[in-house]
Amino acid sequence: LAMFFARIVGHTGRVLTFEPVPTLAEDLQRNLDLNDLSQVQLIRCAVSDSCGHLEFDFPEGNQTQGKLVGHEKTYQHRFASRLVVDCVTLDSIW
Repeated sequence: LAMFFARIVGHTGRVLTFEPVPTLAEDLQRNLDLNDLSQVQLIRCAVSDSCGHLEFDFPEGNQTQGKLVGHEKTYQHRFASRLVVDCVTLDSIW
């Protein structure tokens, strides 16, 4: 979605994108660079209601289904890897 919104705002706009999983953040940054989307700022953190570090479940085969542990009570994925990720609030980055 970051690349989609980058095209909408153009080179004079600004897009913030958040990705806490290191390998996915690297892929995203490479795609942003290849597409000359300097208006996108990649923030390598999760967004939460507090700043700090939280556990993040990441199912390797289903990359869009990662969740902060304990924030969505109905979410369970038996085969998820668990990472500790940095978290920010939206207020903390403005």
